[in-house]
Amino acid sequence: MPAVPAALVPNSTNNVDTKDKPFVVYAFEMEDEKIHAREQSIYFVQTNLRLLAMLYLAATYPNHVAKRWLGGVRAMFEDDSFRGIRHFIGEVTAKK
Repeated sequence: MPAVPAALVPNSTNNVDTKDKPFVVYAFEMEDEKIHAREQSIYFVQTNLRLLAMLYLAATYPNHVAKRWLGGVRAMFEDDSFRGIRHFIGEVTAKK
């Protein structure tokens, strides 16, 4: 099998020969550029979802945020675990 991205897919055929193989490996070959573009898309979506969750927490539960991150919402955004989100915000707001 070539070294390409792959996924395990349930084998839905009712063929007698495939009863002992409940899953099939579905590999899809792709150029490096397409893999990189897909990775960038996943990064974009993941970062936006984390940012939306942080904004929701800050707006809906400010007291809980203040208890968890001493210093409130600003401290939450400055936490090391959210460094990627700060970097993403910098990328989006940077003048090109």
